[in-house]
Amino acid sequence: MNKKIILGTLLALMLTLSLMTTGAFAQEEEPPDLVRFTIQNQTGERLAMYLNAEGLFYYFNLDPDTTRIFTVPREAYTHTTYTCGQYIEGTVDLSRQLELIFPSCSMEPANLGEPSIEKVYLGIDIPNSKWQFQID
Repeated sequence: MNKKIILGTLLALMLTLSLMTTGAFAQEEEPPDLVRFTIQNQTGERLAMYLNAEGLFYYFNLDPDTTRIFTVPREAYTHTTYTCGQYIEGTVDLSRQLELIFPSCSMEPANLGEPSIEKVYLGIDIPNSKWQFQID
């Protein structure tokens, strides 16, 4: 009887240790460092944006007059954006949070926004070296 109790206890202890060491050696994957990316589509038309970076691809599709908040890994992306009957290409730096505002297609620029909140005007040559959203 005592041998069965001792043997059962040893078996339970070995099984517990085995499960604990298996979990200890399992490598935990580090979660990606994410950033908030907001797009306001005030164009009155559909807006589509493709983002590409090494190993990453995102497609955002916004109905007219909507705002969407996305969470993506911090990265510098190339973008292709379509709205107001135009395709634009360039880069977007999402190493920090960004809100893009696409005003009405017929609207003249009142201002370009401020850091982390940028207004995108299509078809207008605006010096953009300080902006996170760049058009080639």
